[in-house]
Amino acid sequence: MRKDKAKNSADRDCDSRIKARMRMSRSPKPPVDFNTATREKLIEELRMHQIQVEMQSEELKSAQLSIKALGDRYIDLYDFAPIGYFTFNRDALILEANLVGAQLLGVERKDLINRRFREFVAAASIDQWDRSFTSVYQWGVKQGCDLLLGKADGSVFYAHLECIRVNLPQGENRPGEFAVRAVVSDVSERKRSEEVMAKNDNKFRILFGGAQDAVMIIEPPSWRFTFGNDSAVKMFAAKDEKEFISYEPWALSPKRQPDGSVSRVKAKEMIEIAMRDGANFFEWTHKRLNGEEFPATVLLTRMSLSGKTMLQAAVRDNTEQKATEEKLRRSEQELQKDKLLLEQKNLAVKELIEHAERAKNITKEDIAINVEELIMPILRRLEIKGVSPQYIKLFKQHLEELTSAFGRRITQRSARLTSREIQICDMVRSGLTSKDISQLLNVSSQTIEKHRKNIRRKLGLANKKANLASYLHKI
Repeated sequence: MRKDKAKNSADRDCDSRIKARMRMSRSPKPPVDFNTATREKLIEELRMHQIQVEMQSEELKSAQLSIKALGDRYIDLYDFAPIGYFTFNRDALILEANLVGAQLLGVERKDLINRRFREFVAAASIDQWDRSFTSVYQWGVKQGCDLLLGKADGSVFYAHLECIRVNLPQGENRPGEFAVRAVVSDVSERKRSEEVMAKNDNKFRILFGGAQDAVMIIEPPSWRFTFGNDSAVKMFAAKDEKEFISYEPWALSPKRQPDGSVSRVKAKEMIEIAMRDGANFFEWTHKRLNGEEFPATVLLTRMSLSGKTMLQAAVRDNTEQKATEEKLRRSEQELQKDKLLLEQKNLAVKELIEHAERAKNITKEDIAINVEELIMPILRRLEIKGVSPQYIKLFKQHLEELTSAFGRRITQRSARLTSREIQICDMVRSGLTSKDISQLLNVSSQTIEKHRKNIRRKLGLANKKANLASYLHKI
């Protein structure tokens, strides 16, 4: 290193001599006297040294001016910096302080020199200050810490300190001794904001901590999560809230939504709508941290807290609801199939009934033809031979009944008539009186009247003026 300094000095001397010679060449030369050459040579050397000295003097003045300018600039930067600067010795005595540092502590700068910084540290922060300073001074590790500092007027404020170890200024450097430089800034506003946020966070936990839906808070400008309740942590399969809020909202979604849109782009669009309109409700496909995707509904609500605008997001997992909807859809499809099959069966049954009805009508026509063509001629001959007209009339009526449905209808009614009552109903319907019926059945008229009363009661005609024969014709 000494060789380098010597070389640099020689180089500067050489440059100086060259410059001196150039200046001498420009100055007027006296006439040469060869008899006095040696003396002239000495004078030339002296002149050259004189010029060198003048040049060095000019350079020194220039350097002094530069140093003064740099010093002034340093003083401006040091004293009028927006934060406090302090220099401490090994005992944490204040060696230097800028104007802002003195203002922060409320003390004149000259009165701070050689005072212990510990005097301005509040009791609650003394242990932290001692540990931090000792660590910086002994190990040379840069340290940062927040302390509660006191001013001369007794007020306190929160300050953030960044400390680093440096060598003592030249001339004061002693083996094993260093200085500590500290940058001090007032962070009271930040602390107040943190306290407000802590209170708000506590309110959120009280209000939404036990909610079944996932509730989280996202804040501009990054729109990252700043809060997530227990349901959110569980829903997205995170280890804890700290892991959950380390993700951006679109990071908890697949790359694209079911409609093909990019999740990151669409999420920002949904946020913009909520900020503009105050709220936004929509369906979304989310993704848990284990990679599982699930359908959800999201409600974004704009809210303002402590002067800050943010969004509250309420997310509901619709996995079970979607599964239920899918089951209902499949059930509806099955019902549609069953309905179609039932309609086909009903159509087949209808065709069978129509076929049976046609067959019945054909049978009825056959019976009517047989009665008219075969039986009625015989009755007419019996009538000629003097058989009782009442028997012949009744026999005809019974034959006519073969082609009607009265017998089937009267027996199928819920009245539960006896066989004798059904027989009497048939005779009454044929127009026979009680006397005629008693003669044909060989019983008394009182017995027939009793049967008629029972028939009216069973058919619901008791205490009514309805004619029994007319009613039976309507059956």
